[in-house]
Amino acid sequence: SLEWLIAARPELLIDLSPQAETSDSPSPDDALAFWSRWPSLPAVATGRVLALDATKISLPGPALDDALRALAVAVHG
Repeated sequence: SLEWLIAARPELLIDLSPQAETSDSPSPDDALAFWSRWPSLPAVATGRVLALDATKISLPGPALDDALRALAVAVHG
């Protein structure tokens, strides 16, 4: 729930919401704009909100290694 997320105070948010998938490349600006409603979250305060394509990251299958690699690159650069 959103309440739990706010209480957890994450330092990194990975946004896999459908809004982030509306184009070929999810917009980090759109994700940050959405989460900016909660400026007390450390992830928002430091700009660590990542918008990723849920169809490439969260679906299990033969491309799981690609998904893990994409997630690692998104998080660690």
